[in-house]
Amino acid sequence: MKGKAIDISKLQERLSSYLPGWDAQKKMAPVGRRHIPRADAIPIESAVLVLLVEDSDDYAVVFIHRTEDGGPHSGQISFPGGRREPQDKTLMDTALREAAEEIALNCNHVNILGQLTPLYLPLSNFMIYPFVALADGCDDFYPQPEEVQKVIKIRLSCLMNDDYKHFEVFQASNEAPIEAPAFCVGETKIWGATAMILSELCEMLSSMNDE
Repeated sequence: MKGKAIDISKLQERLSSYLPGWDAQKKMAPVGRRHIPRADAIPIESAVLVLLVEDSDDYAVVFIHRTEDGGPHSGQISFPGGRREPQDKTLMDTALREAAEEIALNCNHVNILGQLTPLYLPLSNFMIYPFVALADGCDDFYPQPEEVQKVIKIRLSCLMNDDYKHFEVFQASNEAPIEAPAFCVGETKIWGATAMILSELCEMLSSMNDE
C-alpha cells in the first residue's frame, strides 16, 4: 500500500469543522449510561490524549492499562490523561502533562491535531476533554509503574473493523456488573468512556474514507 491509511491533514481539518458527538459516542456506550451531569453536579475537569503513532502503512493508537488501585477506573484500558491541576494553563496542557507523567511522552515531538467532543463520566463525576495528537518519531513509551501496568498500541485498521466489536460484561469498581460494547483486540478489551471517545474518532475516519 502506498501512503498511509488515513490522511492526517484531512483529519486535522475535520476536527476543526465537524464532530459527530454523542451520536457516535453512544454506539459504544454501556447499557443505560447517563451522558449528562446531574443538575446539582459540578464535574471535575480532566483531559486525555488520543495519541496516534506511525505503524508501517497505518497508524496505531496508544493506550494505557491502568494499575489495580481500587479507584473507579482501576485496571481499565484508557488513554493517557487525568484531572486538571492548578498549574495547567489549558486542558491541552493537562493532557500533555499527564501523558508525559504516565508514559514518558516527549512533548517536543507531539502535534496536536484537534479536539473531540467532551464526555461526562457519571461514576467519577469527571468531564473528559479528548485531544487528538500525532507523535512524530516517538516509538518507545515507558509506563509510570504506580499508575500504569503497560502501554498498548493498537492499529487503527483493527479499531475501525466491526469484527473487533463485541458486547461484554464488565465489573467497574464496586458497582453492579455492566453490559457494554467493547473493542476486543486479542486480550485487550476497551470499553466505557475510552471506547466512546474512540467511537467518535473512528466514525470521523470512516466518513473521510467514504468521500
